[in-house]
Amino acid sequence: MADSCAARIFTQFGKGDVISNQRGSIYGYVACDALLYRDSDGTSALSTLEAEHWHPFVEWIGRRLGVEPTLAYGIDHATQPLAFRERFAQEIDAIPDEEVEPFACLVRLSGSPILVLALCEGQCDFQTFWAAACLEETFCENRWGVDEEARARRDSLEAEARAQMERLLKVRKKEGRFSARVHGAAFALLFMSSGALAQAPETGDTEEPFSLLAYDSVALPFEEQLNLNAVSAPSSRIAVRAETAGTVIAREVQKGSRVVRGDLLCQLDVGARDARIEQAQAALEQATFSLRSSEALFENGHVSEAHMKQAQAVRDASRASLVEARLERDRVRILAPAAGLIDGEVAQVGDSLGVGSICASLIVNDPLVIAGKVSEKRVHELAIGMEATARLVSGDLLDGKITFVSANGDPSTRTFRIEVEVPNPGGRLRNGLSGELMIPIRGANAHLIPRAALMLSDQGEVGVMTIGEADLLDFIPVSILSDQNDGYWVQGLPHEARLVVFGQFYVREGQSASYELIQKDDLLGLSR
Repeated sequence: MADSCAARIFTQFGKGDVISNQRGSIYGYVACDALLYRDSDGTSALSTLEAEHWHPFVEWIGRRLGVEPTLAYGIDHATQPLAFRERFAQEIDAIPDEEVEPFACLVRLSGSPILVLALCEGQCDFQTFWAAACLEETFCENRWGVDEEARARRDSLEAEARAQMERLLKVRKKEGRFSARVHGAAFALLFMSSGALAQAPETGDTEEPFSLLAYDSVALPFEEQLNLNAVSAPSSRIAVRAETAGTVIAREVQKGSRVVRGDLLCQLDVGARDARIEQAQAALEQATFSLRSSEALFENGHVSEAHMKQAQAVRDASRASLVEARLERDRVRILAPAAGLIDGEVAQVGDSLGVGSICASLIVNDPLVIAGKVSEKRVHELAIGMEATARLVSGDLLDGKITFVSANGDPSTRTFRIEVEVPNPGGRLRNGLSGELMIPIRGANAHLIPRAALMLSDQGEVGVMTIGEADLLDFIPVSILSDQNDGYWVQGLPHEARLVVFGQFYVREGQSASYELIQKDDLLGLSR
């Protein structure tokens, strides 16, 4: 019966023309609406968030259609009631032809016709709509860290969704359907929170001034925070090698042992080294006696000065040979050159080591290095010595400084490696922990404005409409420095400016403004 219902609806919508096909594509999402599929059995952290953010929309659509949809958990499929699908099909059929295309695009971007219908009916603002659509991505980002590529893709989709919402609003304005489906304050909330970059209106006479909302903005010190995915790594890896040949007769450490500078790692057999020391000692004594004899003979004039100098050279060479023999004897004790952790296998008793053979591998993780990669567009903003904070998946917050910025980028990703050294007493934190680097980047003063304030001029410039002297409207281009949860940081405005945040799309530059002055905090509360 369900299959016949779907076939009947697709026959109704699939008449070959574009509008009908788009209605059919919207209906295709009804049976698998993202809001109706929940994580696991409803007890996980993600499913709790889904219930909190999605259930109000599910309850609303149930009341609107008079039929409760069926929820699915985990990977199970849930067939929606026939009455639910048929009544939702009636909602789709009632969408005016001019609104079908932007409505279908919003459904494709969010995966939920329930969400899009709620947005268009003024049940939520754009920010709430988009937060609900991206709930699972945001949950993963908060748990596992920010992925720059995924964040950039999501921002691109959000921009497309804002553009489609603005397109829908323009259609309703043109057709005079403001009050037909989105009423009063609900429309204002929807319009302001969309924050879409709308084209400034065509010039033309207006019968009466449009009532605007404005607030006074003051420039503030702007400090952007650059966030990078990062991973912990040792500050150095040392292969401790033998400086002499011999057989391992003892080892004092094992894989995973923590050592300090000077700890014994491997002991080689002494062999004939003690005998060579005695031999060198005897040679030195003989050379010293011969030198004394030569000096006495030289004083009496029986030998030349050259003969005496030769005896001195033999004595000095014998002394150097003794020093070398003693050093060679000390080399049988292979010591840790620094404090750290033994990583990997240690040479076994009975192993024969040559000069340069590895006794043990040592990793030094105090200080600990937090390494990340920065894009080619931002690498010029970083320098050695800048302060940074690392937040690891373990929950630790560590302050340090940038010690390395690579001069060579990765040709495949166009990113540059940076390193931040942070203290790690006792090597408590391990290597390979994922985390995030937060680097403050100081800039000039800027304005934090709500998203609703931005617009496009007739020339395609991004800017804001301001109210100047004699209450005349003035469009000022701005540059966006950063996108925050509570709005945009922008430059290009004077230190103090009166910004229009509602109605700027229905007036033109140079017009006399009729406006109500509101508090910025009230506006930001609406525009989040």
